Amino acid sequence: TYNIELVVTDDLGCSDDYQESALVRQRPTAQFMALGGCSGQAIAIQNLSLPGNDPQLSFSWTDTLGGVYSGIEPALSFSQAGTYPLTMVVTDGAGCQDTVTNDLVFAPTPQAEFSVQNVCEGQPSLFLNGSQSDPGTLFQWDFGNGETSQDESPVILYANPTVYYVTLIATSALGCVDTIERQTIVFDPPEAVFAVNDQCENLTSRFENLSQNGDGLRLEYEWVFGDGDLSELTTPNHLYPSAGTYQPTLIVRDENGCRDTFQRDHIVFANPDVAFDINNACRGT
Repeated sequence: TYNIELVVTDDLGCSDDYQESALVRQRPTAQFMALGGCSGQAIAIQNLSLPGNDPQLSFSWTDTLGGVYSGIEPALSFSQAGTYPLTMVVTDGAGCQDTVTNDLVFAPTPQAEFSVQNVCEGQPSLFLNGSQSDPGTLFQWDFGNGETSQDESPVILYANPTVYYVTLIATSALGCVDTIERQTIVFDPPEAVFAVNDQCENLTSRFENLSQNGDGLRLEYEWVFGDGDLSELTTPNHLYPSAGTYQPTLIVRDENGCRDTFQRDHIVFANPDVAFDINNACRGT
């Protein structure tokens, strides 16, 4: 507090004075700290401002893109990596202000992405890594069956047909993290089986289709009889042209594209040659 006195004197020596007290307030001190952040994720701001004579403080924030914020420690995020100046203005109850500007540094966050095709049991699953990331990014896979991998684009063989939920975590060299989860299906394939009895030459062979449908879908059949003939019937009959041992094959496909093949030997026996001789004879002899 300062005491100010004004003394006025005219040419005749007459004078008068006036006194007033003036209060010079200490203004607040604006300061804050922000740790490094990752693009697309909120950054933590620590407000370290100090009050002057008036403890009642309010804050306003402005970033380089024109964004305006309020509050003691606002949560800020930027979609693109880069350096963004942030200005804080602190105002106390008497209207005294202070301003400070610091840089916020956002490192690039990897964009985790992958693709995988559904497969049939017994086929390997290829996980194609499509992540957008900088060199040095680490990948952590969880395949939903207890197995993990740190390969960039791994290949695994699932033991059982079912739906698996696969997670990929991408972590940059600066510690920025992104996660994605997708499902992949391992289909239960059909099982091709048939029965046929060995047959004699010139008799029709009947093929009994005993195939099992894994996922309960409609099946398509392809018969290869081993003599050049084909059929798409469920349970066909076939007449072989000659005796011999044939290897008929049944190929079964379902609507998921899964298939199975079964082959067995089938014997067609040659018929015996029938012949006899007879001599002429007289009646009664």
